[in-house]
Formats: sequence, C-alpha cells, structure tokens
Amino acid sequence: MLWRIFSLLLIIAAAATVVTAKCPKNSHEVDSKCFTFISAKNAFFTAEYKCKLQYGGHLAAIHSAFDNAFVTQIASAVFDKTSDVWIGATNSKKNEWAWTDGQALTFKNFTDEASSAKGSLCSALNLENGQWISADCYDKKPYICLNLDKDSKDAATTAASSTSDAATTVAAEESATTTTSSGGDEAEASGMDATF
Repeated sequence: MLWRIFSLLLIIAAAATVVTAKCPKNSHEVDSKCFTFISAKNAFFTAEYKCKLQYGGHLAAIHSAFDNAFVTQIASAVFDKTSDVWIGATNSKKNEWAWTDGQALTFKNFTDEASSAKGSLCSALNLENGQWISADCYDKKPYICLNLDKDSKDAATTAASSTSDAATTVAAEESATTTTSSGGDEAEASGMDATF
C-alpha cells in the first residue's frame, strides 16, 4: 500500500517537472531524461541496438531510487501483462556490472547480484517490486530505452558512431541464437563477447 502511494506521489512530482519535453513520441521525461517503453520483445543486445538506432540512446540506465520508482511505475502501466523488461546493466565485459553506455552503476537495486550464472549476464527490471534481476541475454523481453536529446549534436554523433558496433553485436547475437537452438554452446561465449 505504501509503495503505491509513494509511486503515485513520484508520478505526480515527475509530471510537474515536465514542462518543455524534447522527448520522442510515446516517451516519458523525468529529470530531463527521456525514457521510451518498447513493447516488442527482443534479446538484450538487439534491444540495445534498436535503442541506439531509433533513439540515439541506450537501454535505460537508472541512477537513482527516484528514477527507478518512476520507470517501474510507468512500465507497470505500459506492460500490464509482462513481469520484467530489459534495462541496460550488463556484466558481459570485465565481469563487472556496468551500463551499456559505459557508465558504472552508482545506484544498484538487484534482488541477488550474485545470481549471474552462465548466460545470466544482463539485467531486467521486475515490474512487481522494482528490483533488478539478472537474466539470460538471449531471452526476449520488452525493453526501456534512455534517449539522448534528439536536438543535440551528441545524439547524432553517438547514434552514427555506435551503429556499426551495434550491428556487429546483433549479427553475433543472431548467430548465437541460431547455433544455440541447434545445441551449440560455443555461440553463447561468442555472443557475450560482442561489443555495444
């Protein structure tokens, strides 16, 4: 009950801060950041690629309890028949959790960070309780993009420079999915080494 009241207050506060939104259609702004909620289900690296290609951003990086509550509340309404969605934390490089935009996790909300078993190197937001879970990167889930300001030069530069790397990632992921479905374990390793 308190969670719902707190969440409602956060939504009201966030709505009050939205004055001049430069966010893409169907996005929600909080603290000058645009979050876009995508219902199409994709594997983690494909979702990251699509966030870069379509919005010049990345899978959502969540840097505070406020942002986490806001994103959870909106996602729960948008994805009413889904239990969890991709966000941008991964430990597929350096065996340390980081956001797909390269930033370190300054705020963490994992249910069990140690549960990163083989293949569970990507993060999803549990919509029931707002906590993060580690999940198999090849699972297909809806996802949340954190968009860069479409009017800034950085957005265009980031989108253009990362499209090539992201295309390599998606190609490796699709190859891994095909090989994995036929029983090959070597694809899992090659897919995890792909760049963002």
